[in-house]
Amino acid sequence: AMHDAEAEPRGLLKVTAPHTFGELFLGRLVAGFTQKYPEVRLVLDLNDRSVDLVAEGFDVAIRAGELPDSSLKARLLTSAPFRCFANRKYLAHRGTPKTPEELKAVLGADADVQFLKTVYDAGKVNFEGKFHILRLPKPTAEIAKDLKTTEPELLARLAPVKAKLLAHRAKRERPFLDTKVITAWNGQMIAAYARAGEVFKDRGYVASATTAANFILTQMRKKDGRLFRIHAAVPGEKAAARGNAFLDDYAFLLHGLLNLHDATADKRWLDEAKALADTMIRWHGDEAKAGFFFTAHDHEKLFARAKDSYDGAQPSGNGVAAKSLLRLWRKTNDLKYRDLCFRSVKSFAGVLKMSPGAVPTIARTLDELLDVAEKDPTAIAPKDAAMPAPVSPKNPREAADVVGAKLDLGKLEGGRQAFTVTLTMAEPWHVYASPVGNETLKTSETTLEVYVGGKAVEAKLEFPKGKAAKDKTAGEYQIYEGTATITGSVPRGKEAIEVRVRVIACKDGLCLLPSTITLK
Repeated sequence: AMHDAEAEPRGLLKVTAPHTFGELFLGRLVAGFTQKYPEVRLVLDLNDRSVDLVAEGFDVAIRAGELPDSSLKARLLTSAPFRCFANRKYLAHRGTPKTPEELKAVLGADADVQFLKTVYDAGKVNFEGKFHILRLPKPTAEIAKDLKTTEPELLARLAPVKAKLLAHRAKRERPFLDTKVITAWNGQMIAAYARAGEVFKDRGYVASATTAANFILTQMRKKDGRLFRIHAAVPGEKAAARGNAFLDDYAFLLHGLLNLHDATADKRWLDEAKALADTMIRWHGDEAKAGFFFTAHDHEKLFARAKDSYDGAQPSGNGVAAKSLLRLWRKTNDLKYRDLCFRSVKSFAGVLKMSPGAVPTIARTLDELLDVAEKDPTAIAPKDAAMPAPVSPKNPREAADVVGAKLDLGKLEGGRQAFTVTLTMAEPWHVYASPVGNETLKTSETTLEVYVGGKAVEAKLEFPKGKAAKDKTAGEYQIYEGTATITGSVPRGKEAIEVRVRVIACKDGLCLLPSTITLK
């Protein structure tokens, strides 16, 4: 709902736009309606996705001469960062509910009371059996004609009467305003404003999106890159960022940052989007079954952790996350984002088969993925590898608990299959490099074996250079921390390929049991 708290009392019209409504048309409809019925106060009840298209409708109306200027748009659209609006009870209460006695006390003259009732067709109470809600029954031009006067004369006589009502209403105690800033909702608004600015070459929209994005990234992000859920004030205190973010906060803000990059071509927004996506993957990704949990891995223990996929008033967090990962792959050419998108969509195959209409965002992403697979069949190779950047459990037992691995197949040319294996170690763990550079630790270095058609084959491998480490017992050696990428190639026809990676993870003199991670 959008409103001007200081506007004069007017009739109240609620306009609702569901997801499937033509929001662009609604914008033009609102513009035209406001021109024809200036006394009617509009309250737009829109889902977040609709706001940008309604704004586009305003601009279309301005260019078509249906709206003289952008004042209506400016009045209805708020400034960034985008906050919650007054509750609807407040909007209704802020109209003009008056008892007959109250009208008499405020206006005084019987003539003014009767004139008001005539203009607003308020001969009888029309709310809760005792109040007048003043609403214009038709355009003021038609009312003036019925009263055998001109519209300017009607409005001139009505102005002082309305001014008395407004002054009386202003004395009422105003209900609490909900001014909290929610990360997820701002992500959607950032996306909407950035998109509108790009389409209509309106830098004002882009500036609003930029302001909001800067606020979220500077005021609602922790030093480790994780987000807060809200920015709000406890009564008697200053507003501050509070509460750990949920999946929707990461996914929707990621969507907004990608739209900002589209609108500005500023590399900063792409870098911020990549960092945010990696944080989302690390703290919300389901390493075993793909998709994303609504709560973070270190959230309080719940009976069941949900992975929402159904679109409602807003698209699902998993749907927006998958679509954004696909966009991020196209912008960066980083295959890990494409593969994570494939695995995420695949994890919702059941609901896509049984009720695709309930998950349109995921279904749309699947449609785009099928186009990708048509051009590159290797893109839909089995993706059963662990997701990158695992979060270390409280009591890890073996290396696989803190090390993720992912297999990417390259092109099959000249009878040889190129591939890449990416290892990701949870902080602060490391694995031994290959070569480890220390004979004492030779048996602990990372190794890789490849099987084609179930048979071991000799692979040409290239391991990355390790990072130098040293301890009092073993001396100097090489390790991998964070992420390590191993490339290679093997002879292959059409047989299935399998890669086995053996690693030992250690930290501060403590080593876990070795693990062999199998990738297909």
